[in-house]
Parts: sequence; C-alpha cells; structure tokens
Amino acid sequence: MGAFRRFETQVLRLLVVPKLNEQVVSSIEQNAEFVNYEYSGCGYFLTVRHPAIPLERIVCDKPFVSGLARGIRAGFLIFMENGQLMLECHELGEPTVPANYRDLDVAVSVT
Repeated sequence: MGAFRRFETQVLRLLVVPKLNEQVVSSIEQNAEFVNYEYSGCGYFLTVRHPAIPLERIVCDKPFVSGLARGIRAGFLIFMENGQLMLECHELGEPTVPANYRDLDVAVSVT
C-alpha cells in the first residue's frame, strides 16, 4: 500500500492538480515516500517526500475540500515545500476527528 489512502488521493488531486500538472501529481500519488504521520487530537498531519515536489512553499487551500465519515466532517489543506508534501486533516466542528479517521470510509466533497 502507498503512503495515501484512497480518499487522500482524491484530496491530493483536488488541491494539487491546479498547482502542478496531472503527471506530477500521479507520480507523487504512486511513488511518494512516507516521512511522518502525527495525530494532533483534532486531526492529523501526513508528510511524504518526492523529488517532483517543489522547493518553494506552495499552500493548496482552494477549492475548499472536506470529508465526511460516520457523521464526522473534516477539512483538508496541503502544504508543499523542500521536496515534501504535508496533508493536513482538521476538524470542522463536533465531533472531533478521531485517530482512526484514515481507516474510515471518507466521502470527499468540494464546496
């Protein structure tokens, strides 16, 4: 299994394709090297490394991408810098995003 869950690849495509081309995003999706995962208590940060990720900082926050699983809504942001990509999943109200959110069947939507 790669670094990303299925729903995270949807998030990646929605947020990063507008900044990088489709081919680069596909390569990141398939070949990224896992760096770190950190649960914050109200979401998580997933960091990967790939040579095609830019050195300069790029924040991917549009469109507004959210996920819903078991009545728990989360928002997503992506930060790229120094060859690394960090996907942030954060709570959007109650209930808080649980530690096992990545293992749930998350439905991704764009607002």
